[in-house]
Amino acid sequence: MFRHIEIPIQVAIALATIRAATKLVAFRAGLVLAAMMLIFAYGYAASVDAADAKPAVTEPAKVVQFDTDGKSVCDGLPGCDLILLEGDPSSGPTQWLIRLRAGQAFPKHWHNTAENMVSVRGALTFNFETGQRHTLRPGEYLHYPAGMIHWGQCEQFEDCLFYVFNDQPYDIHLAQD
Repeated sequence: MFRHIEIPIQVAIALATIRAATKLVAFRAGLVLAAMMLIFAYGYAASVDAADAKPAVTEPAKVVQFDTDGKSVCDGLPGCDLILLEGDPSSGPTQWLIRLRAGQAFPKHWHNTAENMVSVRGALTFNFETGQRHTLRPGEYLHYPAGMIHWGQCEQFEDCLFYVFNDQPYDIHLAQD
């Protein structure tokens, strides 16, 4: 039923060597894979430990409320309240909350620093010297570069409240018409 096939001894040795080499390669690949997994697991655990490390608390929590007694503090612009949240506008980065009363316009002006803002309440329409126009609504972010002339108005239906971040000392320059 079965035929006996004789193969030369050299072929038998070669086949046995190939099988052993394949097992060795697979074993080595398994070792490399296991080592890589251990390195990844160690790195992940170290990054989780670093992320979970609690930083030292060096200052109390801060709450700021609008308390302007009806006085405008936006460089004489009526219907505008400006509250400095963080920083020193004469020397470095600042964070502000600005409130414009419904319908209040603001004149053409520019800054020596880029402005980054997020609308919290109301609809604030911006016009830019480039011809762009955008109405910033709650939750939207706006960035414009240093030197960009801009002007606009808070829409009529409600006061506008927005957060502003400047990464350099703050200034304001009225633009010539």
